[in-house]
Amino acid sequence: MKGPRSIITAAIAVCLLASSSAAVTAQSEEPAIAPVEFNGHIECGPDVGPNQWQQTATNNEPRLEGTYYYSEAYAEDPDSGATSGTLRIENDDGAWQGSMVYVYLSDGTMTTGTTVLVGEGAYEGLSAIWEERFLAPRCAADVRGVIIVGDVPTAPEAYVSSE
Repeated sequence: MKGPRSIITAAIAVCLLASSSAAVTAQSEEPAIAPVEFNGHIECGPDVGPNQWQQTATNNEPRLEGTYYYSEAYAEDPDSGATSGTLRIENDDGAWQGSMVYVYLSDGTMTTGTTVLVGEGAYEGLSAIWEERFLAPRCAADVRGVIIVGDVPTAPEAYVSSE
């Protein structure tokens, strides 16, 4: 016959095993949130201020639907073609905002603009990595990207060769 100490030890071990397996089960029941890819199309819209437009847009990701606002700033030398812009998307659940840099090239095309749109409101804690391919000379763009949970990782320091 086992003594009281052995019975208590066995009972404690059974409780610990049961609680740890319950914790593992609870953790595995939480849904994993995978990156969500999206694509869409933007057309220029009416001016809402100097170098600011309300754009017309469609997107297959409902969280990126809403009212699009775009503002641009140009380099002092207009021939340089350097441009920076800020995009803001607003809807009933929240907003997204981010800035990008691109250039107008001498052949009439433009480079793509890539930005990280930071979520606000219901989208807080989400980031949309957004690539915009401009359809120059038409005032339009095709977009694609991915929504992730959290921030984009910080870029590492660049490699510097020893001289």
